[in-house]
Amino acid sequence: MVDKLSAPHVVLLTGKYSVGGIRRYCDDLSETLAGLGHQVSIISVGNEASIEPAARTARVRILPLRIKTPQGTLRHLLGMARFLAKMKPDVILLNHCFCLSPGLALLPRKTRIVPVLHTDYEVAYRKTLANPLNWNVAIAPSPGIQRAAQAYCQKRPVICIPHGVHTCALETLTSLRAPHRQDPFRLCYVGRIEQQKGVLLIPEILAATRQQSLHIHCTFIGDGDARPAVEKRVAELDLQKHVTFLGMVQPDKIADYLFDQHVLLAPSNFEGFGLTIVEAQSCGCVPVASHLPGVTDFTVNAGDSGFLVSPRTPPRFAEAIAKLYHDPDLWSHFSHAGWELVKQKFSLERMGLNYRKLVQDLLADCYPLPLKYHSRVPISPEFFFSAEDGIFPSLARRAIRRLQWR
Repeated sequence: MVDKLSAPHVVLLTGKYSVGGIRRYCDDLSETLAGLGHQVSIISVGNEASIEPAARTARVRILPLRIKTPQGTLRHLLGMARFLAKMKPDVILLNHCFCLSPGLALLPRKTRIVPVLHTDYEVAYRKTLANPLNWNVAIAPSPGIQRAAQAYCQKRPVICIPHGVHTCALETLTSLRAPHRQDPFRLCYVGRIEQQKGVLLIPEILAATRQQSLHIHCTFIGDGDARPAVEKRVAELDLQKHVTFLGMVQPDKIADYLFDQHVLLAPSNFEGFGLTIVEAQSCGCVPVASHLPGVTDFTVNAGDSGFLVSPRTPPRFAEAIAKLYHDPDLWSHFSHAGWELVKQKFSLERMGLNYRKLVQDLLADCYPLPLKYHSRVPISPEFFFSAEDGIFPSLARRAIRRLQWR
C-alpha cells in the first residue's frame, strides 16, 4: 500500500492530450510511475474535450486545465500557475506545453521543472527549452536530440531517457507473429499521415517494389492532413488494390495489427525518437526506416534488426524490402533481433526505473536552478516582447490591422 503523503507527486503537463505519440508517452509513463508508488496526474491545457471518461484510471488522475481566458494572455498564464500551485506537485514534466514556459518562476520554489523534447526541429528546441534559468533539467529521448538540445542550451543539463513500449514474452511473439510469406508480403505505416513523416514517398516505394514483381500489400494505420495527397498518388500509380487505409486506431490496438505485418515503413524526414519503430520491433515487425543519425540508428541495429536507408530514396527502400521478401531466414533473424533489442533497452519497466531515478535525483537537488529563488524574474521578458508570441507585439499588430481596416 503506497503512502500518498510521502509518495512523490509527478504531474505530466501537456499542451494537447489527443491520439498520438505524446498521449501514448503520457499514458504509459504515468501508469508505470504509478505502479512504482508515485502519485501521478496528467493535465491537458489545450483540448479538454479529448479527455473522455474512459481515459480516467484508478491510479492516474487525468484532467483538463479549465481557464476561461484566451490562451497566451497574462491572465491565462497566471491562471495556469495558480492551478498548478494548488496541486503542490514535486515534479512537473512539460510536454509541448509552451504556453507555461514564460511563467515557470511563478510556480512554488519546491516544484522541480523538467521540459521533455519529443521531436527534432528548431521551433521545438526554441520553445521547449525556453526560459532556461527556471527549469532544472531537460530530457531528450535519443542521443541525437540530446546533442542538439545541449548545443542549443549549452549551460543547462540535458539527459537522455529513451521512451519505452510494452513488451511480450518470446512465446507470445512466436505464437502471434505472422509467418513469413509472399502472398502477399505485408507492409505497414503507423502514425500521423503528415508530410514531415515522409508519407508521400510511400506510394513511390510501393511502385518500385511492384516493378520488381514483389507481391506486397501496404496498410496505413493513422490519419492526417496528407492522407488525401497520398490517396491521390496511390490512385495515379494504380496501387489501390495493394493499399488499405485503416484510419485512426486506439493505441492499445496497434500491437494487434503490428503482429500481423512483416515490415514497418518509416521514411520520416526527422524524428525525436521513433516510438512506432520500437513498438514494431517489439511485435516482430521489421523496420525499414530513414537513417537519422542519433535517432533511428539508436532504436534500430542496422543490418541486424532492420534496415536504415538514406531519406527520400524510394529505390533504396524497395531494395531493402526485396531482401526481406526473398530471404525468410533473414527476415526471421531481424524479427527476433528487434524483439531482443526492445526487451533489453526500450521496455516500459526500464523507462519507469529511469524516471524514478530522475525524480529521486531532483528531490535530492542534483539539478539545482542556477539562480536563487528571490533572484528569479517571475515572468520571462520574452512573454511580453517576443516578435512571434509576445503580448506587446501582438497588441501592436492588432492596432495596425484596425488602422488598416478604417
